[in-house]
Amino acid sequence: MMKHVKHFGLMALAFSAVTILGCNRDEKAIPVKGKVVVTDRPNVLPRLAGGQVRFQSTTVPNLGASGTIDADGSFAVTVYKDGKSETLPPGEYRVVVEPPLDEEKKFRLGVVHSRFIQFDKTPLVVTVPSSTPIVLEVESPFKK
Repeated sequence: MMKHVKHFGLMALAFSAVTILGCNRDEKAIPVKGKVVVTDRPNVLPRLAGGQVRFQSTTVPNLGASGTIDADGSFAVTVYKDGKSETLPPGEYRVVVEPPLDEEKKFRLGVVHSRFIQFDKTPLVVTVPSSTPIVLEVESPFKK
């Protein structure tokens, strides 16, 4: 009798773990889209095309995601986990906006103020899912 109870307990635990992980993955994955706006110099926005928007969880440091910025400032974020593409789990994220790299593999200058490029300095924090469209307002290094 004890053997059956122990075996049943292990099966129930395994079923619960599979159910929780499976539901968690399907129900909580959120596609994230938004737009970058350069508030003080909108004319530099096209220079951000090909740059990256990067999200980093405020609670799980190794959880991150990125998306490529289009010429109009729009982006869609993709999470890469174990080599597979997924969507972003709910939570709070710090966000950086990185201009494209120049020929020397450095960020293109004159597009975004440096505080928007570093996770430890960025003022950009978003919650996923968002009840409103995600708009990332950044400034150029030449703010008036």
